[in-house]
Amino acid sequence: MFPLFTSTTLLLALATLTACSAVFTAVRGSPAFWRIALLLAAGALWALPVAAILGLDHYTITLAIHAGAWTSGALLAGLVWGAFSRRIAGFLPAILVALFPSLAVSAYLLERQRVPQAPCALSVDFRIGDLELTVPRNYGLRSVEAIGLPAQNWEGSYSDWPGAKPDVRALCRATDGGTRPTEVAHIWLRFSPFRRELEAECEGRALIPSRNLPCEAVARIQPTIVQFYANPEAVPLPALGQFNSDSVIQARADGDVEGYRCNDSTRGPERRYCTIWQPLTPDVLAVSSAWIGPHQENEDVLRDSQILLDEFRLRIAAD
Repeated sequence: MFPLFTSTTLLLALATLTACSAVFTAVRGSPAFWRIALLLAAGALWALPVAAILGLDHYTITLAIHAGAWTSGALLAGLVWGAFSRRIAGFLPAILVALFPSLAVSAYLLERQRVPQAPCALSVDFRIGDLELTVPRNYGLRSVEAIGLPAQNWEGSYSDWPGAKPDVRALCRATDGGTRPTEVAHIWLRFSPFRRELEAECEGRALIPSRNLPCEAVARIQPTIVQFYANPEAVPLPALGQFNSDSVIQARADGDVEGYRCNDSTRGPERRYCTIWQPLTPDVLAVSSAWIGPHQENEDVLRDSQILLDEFRLRIAAD
């Protein structure tokens, strides 16, 4: 199943529209000019009422214009190809010729959605700096080249979102099906799946003192996203929209090798949104986004974050 609004779903919809237009023209012949103009106008304008329902602004209007342009283009391509098919072949062959491009595109798109039956479908070993981590696919890892960091073997999204399947296939190829680690310089991970697992383990259980530390820390701080950079001295870019990288760069330039910045949420000071940066190892800088409660006199955000990051690293450390 492909969820709505993935690129593959949209391209399949356009291929289907082109096929319908091509088959209709191959069977019935080219429609009158005024009908073509009316059809293309309808294709160009159909998304505007949808945008109006969602709320007209720059974003929705731009999307509506793009959707209309692609729709009209698909319809026009179908009309032209259908007319060509009708001209070079008889009735039944014309239908087959008209369908061929759309079927070929659809087959290619569906093939890109096929993830191999291999270890990489579940988890992959990543090496970043002096860390080697076995990351489950549901952690939603992303890797992009960062300014000031070395090039890497693979970039993309490693997640269970169907729109990421082409990136997962590329990662499978880069790691021989997940049998060897891949080098990366910057990764973005969702912390929430691990946090929920830890909270479930902590709830209602009597743990030994050493195991209480992560439970106590997760009760005070809720990390949402963590980003690892292979060189702690490098500029932490890109941030993938999760924190204000300029503030982190400035703080580190001022000598704050580790620290945090918090802002009140719309609900007020009882809930704060924080960016936390700290060296995780000699070779890796960690920058986390987290929610924490109201300010307390003896709070130690860096210590709580370090405890959770160490626990996180321990859980996904490669064997």
